[in-house]
Amino acid sequence: MTTEAVTLDLTPREVLGKKVKRLRRDGIIPVHLYGRGVEPRSLQCERRQLIRVLSKAGSNTPIVVTIQGEEGDQLAFAREIQWDPRRDDLIHVDFLVAEAT
Repeated sequence: MTTEAVTLDLTPREVLGKKVKRLRRDGIIPVHLYGRGVEPRSLQCERRQLIRVLSKAGSNTPIVVTIQGEEGDQLAFAREIQWDPRRDDLIHVDFLVAEAT
């Protein structure tokens, strides 16, 4: 387990549905951010950065998520990570926002 904060930069995603395949070909992975009291968001991240952050954080380490064009950041956990079994490639990641207690 790492003690240093792992940060992930996300950008809002306008492309939805089957058009996301083109994003994946360009090295962009679709991401969803959701949680209690948080409006679900469709976002995207560069594939290389996302894989680096996920391998560094693992599944139990919180990730500091910053969204381009917005102030502040949120603490989230990688809830679901989808891989393509044929190509061993990242398809999609869901992040669950942690509640501040």
